[in-house]
Amino acid sequence: MKTIKIFAAILTFGVVIACGAQDAKTESHDHSNHAHSETIEHTMIKVWGNCGMCKKTIEGAIAGVDGLIKGEWDVKKKVLHVEFNSAKTSVEMISKAVAASGYDTEYHTADNDAYNNLHTCCQYDRK
Repeated sequence: MKTIKIFAAILTFGVVIACGAQDAKTESHDHSNHAHSETIEHTMIKVWGNCGMCKKTIEGAIAGVDGLIKGEWDVKKKVLHVEFNSAKTSVEMISKAVAASGYDTEYHTADNDAYNNLHTCCQYDRK
């Protein structure tokens, strides 16, 4: 019984130490983000498309853009929400990456060959 109490005390102490370390890590992470927050931007870009397969292609097309932090296309609203480091990329560069994958944006029209290579369910009515 004494062994169980000692084990429980050690386990509790370990959990308390781990939680304290996590709090310190979070504070450090938040502080470092604050120093770079002036270059982080969020914007929305209109992108034509139809379905979940379009979503996967659109989001995949921008995944490799240097400086992109987050990108998510809303299938129903046809809007791409992006968060990016403006010191490394721009709305124009992100929009061009989407257009290169076959999808028209409010800023760039996809090349006809890229559009024609989309799956038939993804070939939206062009503007």
